[in-house]
Amino acid sequence: LKDAKAMVAYTQHLLRSFPPKDDKVVELLLEASELGSPEAAGTLAFFYEEGRGVSVCRKKFNEYLQLAAVRGSVFAQHTLANEEMDRGNYETALFWRETAAKMGEMTRL
Repeated sequence: LKDAKAMVAYTQHLLRSFPPKDDKVVELLLEASELGSPEAAGTLAFFYEEGRGVSVCRKKFNEYLQLAAVRGSVFAQHTLANEEMDRGNYETALFWRETAAKMGEMTRL
């Protein structure tokens, strides 16, 4: 049995190593995301946005950000709300803002 939380925690150790082991981190994050981890999906989103251990890919950034938000990541929900506001999609932005607020956005950010 694999533990997604343990995988995500280990990625933090790998990211602090010198030099960072981004390729191994991506491998673990992909596996943890497949196991349902919202944290892994959210971190993968930002790796795709920054091109860390993977090629920059805005489409995969959005896919993993959505996945993290649907799985309950308040940070991803907040980020999606901002992304949608920037695109002028105010109803969608409001949905993600309200969803994040229901989960305690103000106390967690």
